Amino acid sequence: MIWNEQTDKKLSEEIVSVIPEVQSIRRQIHMYPETGYDTVRTMELVRTKLRKMGIPLIESKVGVMARIPGCDHSRMIALRADMDALPIQEENQVEYVSRIPGKMHACGHDAHTAMLLGAAGILNDNRNALPMDVLLIFQPAEEAPSPGGAKPMLEELDEKGLLPQIVAMFGQHIMLDFDVGKVGWISGPIAASTDEFYLTIRGKGGHAGRPQRTIDAISVGCKVVNNLESYMSRRIDPMDSAVVSVGMFHSGQAINVVAETAEISGTIRCLKETTRETVLKALKQIAEKTCETFGAVCELKTIRGVPVTYNDPDITEYIRTVAEHTFGADSVFRIPTPMMGAEDFAWFGKKIPCSYAWLGCWSEGYPRVNHQPRFDFDEQVLPTGVRLLTAVALHADHITKSP
Repeated sequence: MIWNEQTDKKLSEEIVSVIPEVQSIRRQIHMYPETGYDTVRTMELVRTKLRKMGIPLIESKVGVMARIPGCDHSRMIALRADMDALPIQEENQVEYVSRIPGKMHACGHDAHTAMLLGAAGILNDNRNALPMDVLLIFQPAEEAPSPGGAKPMLEELDEKGLLPQIVAMFGQHIMLDFDVGKVGWISGPIAASTDEFYLTIRGKGGHAGRPQRTIDAISVGCKVVNNLESYMSRRIDPMDSAVVSVGMFHSGQAINVVAETAEISGTIRCLKETTRETVLKALKQIAEKTCETFGAVCELKTIRGVPVTYNDPDITEYIRTVAEHTFGADSVFRIPTPMMGAEDFAWFGKKIPCSYAWLGCWSEGYPRVNHQPRFDFDEQVLPTGVRLLTAVALHADHITKSP
């Protein structure tokens, strides 16, 4: 595919023509949100749309996959969208408000799915211009507990022997931090790893008036938390983004009883895998040594979550070039800092050269925060997302990195 004014004009006209359908799909999905792996209705909508377009489906145990044939069947570029919602009761007063109590699309996955379907139709209509095949991935359970839906879909790609054919993989996420129409990129880490920890401290209960005969689990637990915070502030490089947050501390049953047990749990977020391992090791040492010092014992359980989401520099440079050509340099920016939230797209990056981009979706009147009951966004982001997905696939012959 050669960049030229005539081609760009034709594609722009095609994109404009599909946006009403993309908006309709987004609102359908928004009205009937599904969480985790339970995305049956959404997957059936996706399959129906793909069949109507004449795009061959790939049998999949998780999510929906399809393949648009291009000029070279030995190579593919993969485009991914997530489909799941969140367990939140929507409070918006809009015609497309969630019809499912306690569930809503509060992170924009409805838009992601709709934009990829819009791009799929355009790419399929222009398959003779595709330099290589395009793999469409519609993933459930991005918001689910680790490992989420990306890891099993990656494993299935491996089982089907498709991984060696994938030259690159691209994902995008709408972001209320940035104005609608803007496209953000960054090389290297773009989102943090996430791990959970659950610590149980066991001391010796007793009368509050005789603390010398007890081992106070609350007191020991507080020292563990303080020591952990001291470790993070004094042993981790201030320029190395890492966060340990204690989210729960449960202990005690009466005001005149020294608590025998304390339960502490929280999350660990890092932007380097080496830092991640260091912090997890330190957490164990701090908990055990602090408890030993004061005569208590502890049990620590950690649940490994998603790894760091890493943008391959070569693929990201390709995305930046395509975005600047498509939208103009003024609309494309380097993301100032990675986010400390997690994204299970990271699993794909373990095996495939990947890049993940932010799509600005904010304008006056919309909130600045997602994962909350009044989340919504400016739907002018929909043509931006469709256009970027389309351009990334049509110009994939410019990708120089080997799979």
